[in-house]
Amino acid sequence: RCRASRQQRRGAMPALVPPLSPQVSSASRIKQGSLTNADVLGEQIPWPTYQAAGIISKEQLEMIYNIDKKPIAEQAKCIEARGVEYIKLITTLLDGISKEEVALYVLALLDELAAAKPQLLLFFHAAIFESKGECDPIVPLMKLLTRQSLYILEKATTLIAKVLSFTGYIPIAPDALAEQVLTEHMNQFSDSLMIVIKSINPSEGIEAPKVVYALAGLQQLVFSTPGRAAIL
Repeated sequence: RCRASRQQRRGAMPALVPPLSPQVSSASRIKQGSLTNADVLGEQIPWPTYQAAGIISKEQLEMIYNIDKKPIAEQAKCIEARGVEYIKLITTLLDGISKEEVALYVLALLDELAAAKPQLLLFFHAAIFESKGECDPIVPLMKLLTRQSLYILEKATTLIAKVLSFTGYIPIAPDALAEQVLTEHMNQFSDSLMIVIKSINPSEGIEAPKVVYALAGLQQLVFSTPGRAAIL
């Protein structure tokens, strides 16, 4: 099941930041710059409640448990075996659950996987091409750019930039609709980054977190030909 489609590219999901621990809230950790991927991935998320609510299937719940709290090598192996299915699962989680703890978890997981094995990013492209643009896993990631959480903004910006600049996927057959989806996202994403950079508050300067993330995103995009074309 993949809920994000081409019709959903504009919009956002409001959410509140729940506490990650009884001692220090995730909001406090983010402000202090102390929230790490390990913090996020170490939390216990009530996944069965989402299966009971019909948001994810029993099979998808099993897929989550196959990688949750597992070594990165084991996680990568599972995703390599069922890549597009995991991308659809991630899309369903981000598109169907507004709780911030889920967005934090998914982004932390993807950040770790993309750093350990960048080739896994090809499954984002595969999901788009295999569905001829109907299943669009980039949509819920783009929506995360409207969140206030600096952790989410940083991880979402970095991940989107890496996905869009990834050139290691070669589709079995070219598809105009899938290419259009990626081009639209590339243009929208690069435009949004430029807006952030141009809106620099003189009192904050380029050290403002949102600006730092935007600059890092642009730097990632220029590594690819489509990215350079969108920026220039």
